[in-house]
Amino acid sequence: MTNAPLMPKATAVWLVENTALSFDQIAYFCNLHPLEVKAIADGDAAQGIKGMDPLIADVSLFDLYHGEHIPEDKKSLAYSIRYQAHDRTLREEEVNLLHEKVLLAIKDAVGGVLRG
Repeated sequence: MTNAPLMPKATAVWLVENTALSFDQIAYFCNLHPLEVKAIADGDAAQGIKGMDPLIADVSLFDLYHGEHIPEDKKSLAYSIRYQAHDRTLREEEVNLLHEKVLLAIKDAVGGVLRG
C-alpha cells in the first residue's frame, strides 16, 4: 500500500484493539510487516504476564481470533507460556499454582477467561 497512515504503529495498535481485522489486513493497511502487527498485539499482555514471576521464562501470542463462537465485543487470544527455573526442575504443583496465578491476574486485569 502506498498511502500508509501518518502514524502507522499507533494506527495498528488502535486497529488491533478495536477491530476484527487480521494481522495481514492491518499490516497491509498500515504498511507494516505482519510480524510487526503481531508484536504490537502481543506486547502489553505478554509483558505483563512475563513480569509476574521469575519462573515465567517466555510468553508469546500464537493466535488472535474474532468471529464465530466469540461474542462481537470479545477476542480470543492464545498464548504459549514457558515456565523455567535455571537451577532446578520445576515440580508439577509449582507450575499448576503459577498457571492459576496467571489466569487469575488476566481475569482481574481484563476480564479474561480460559476457554476449554
